[in-house]
Amino acid sequence: MTRTTNDLKACPFCGYEAEIDTISQTQETKQDIWGVCCSNEQCFMLDGTTALFLSREEAIEAWNSRPALLTPSDSDVKEALEDIDEYIVDVQARGTMRTETLKTIRAAILGLVAENERLKAESSTADI
Repeated sequence: MTRTTNDLKACPFCGYEAEIDTISQTQETKQDIWGVCCSNEQCFMLDGTTALFLSREEAIEAWNSRPALLTPSDSDVKEALEDIDEYIVDVQARGTMRTETLKTIRAAILGLVAENERLKAESSTADI
């Protein structure tokens, strides 16, 4: 019997509700084996249980585990942007590369930084 529970975090891939279910029983002990999957029929985690557990609690704990976002420190980002700015000035002086190309690269980095900050903020509110 498939069950949803408030104990489960949403699917990390699509955001839909997760479901926990007993998959089968062990041959020797007839103990239930638990797995968690996504309830979204379009998500690859539907029936995509990748690990099985001997207890409901272990299955929930494993599903709810989320790796920390790997993010550069603010000082690392600032230093990288300063390096790019210095490089832009150097390239302009030598005329060896189009300044627009470097400015596009810098804008892309700023966009990635902004998206990273958005994801961090979204992640911290999802954990509440």
